[in-house]
Amino acid sequence: MASFYEACRGTKDVWPRVEAYYSKTWKDYQMEPHSHIACELMYVFSGKCLVTYQDGEAEMRSGDYIFLDSNIPHALITTAAGCTMLNVEFTLDEPNDFYTVQRLLNSSVYFREMIRKKKPVFVGNDADGELFRSLDTLVVGLSAKKERDQCLARGEMAAFLLTLSQSMWENDTQINANRYVRNAMLYIQHHFREKVTISQLAERQSITSDHLNRIFKESTGLTLHTFLTRVRCEHAATLLLRENSTTEDIALQCGFSSQQQFVRDFRKFYIQTPARYRRQSKRIEFRNLEERE
Repeated sequence: MASFYEACRGTKDVWPRVEAYYSKTWKDYQMEPHSHIACELMYVFSGKCLVTYQDGEAEMRSGDYIFLDSNIPHALITTAAGCTMLNVEFTLDEPNDFYTVQRLLNSSVYFREMIRKKKPVFVGNDADGELFRSLDTLVVGLSAKKERDQCLARGEMAAFLLTLSQSMWENDTQINANRYVRNAMLYIQHHFREKVTISQLAERQSITSDHLNRIFKESTGLTLHTFLTRVRCEHAATLLLRENSTTEDIALQCGFSSQQQFVRDFRKFYIQTPARYRRQSKRIEFRNLEERE
């Protein structure tokens, strides 16, 4: 496949075709340098890792991601502590319905900027968690055992591409929110498993807790406590789908003070208990897509 950016700007309209995806924990792992025709998005869900590529390297931790264009040599290195990643790889093919790259280019200034800048490697952080939510929805949909409307699946891919392009723009411009707000978001994304307090977040930036709380609510519509709880619940939901750990272990992994607190907070966001959420879902594992539509 030619460059993702070249294909998107070409005269022939295209749409992504997922070739592989996974949600996987790598421990003490060193991947051999390789390249492939698919574009790839690697998102660090938990832990730390090092991704090397042709002109550099990126140390990444929870909430960080790297987007690689096709045919970019790269490798993944993790320690014994482990790193859990969400990943999707895709090529470009002829569109099957009204979802086309050209429509995204015509409709989204963020997507146009992403294609115009055509960065072969982009390393960013997902401060507000929007990219995580769109990627997770895409991967869960791809893993569904029941038959799904393919138009819905392509809608999830469209949401992922648009969210990715906006995240890239926000990382480049750093104007998606007040810098105090963004710094607080990033700290929460990196440290939500630990005890995090509003006074701690404010002190790190030399402002008062009241001021940080106020500007955070004005910028996001959420209190700092609600944002922290949402991040913890979203990561717990992902673990419920992907691991066999007990709900008590997952509660501790995600920073909840107790299993009871975990259940109460989880129900506020997902309208059901963690146990029921797990029963209704299937575990997600690595998958190469052999079948074509």
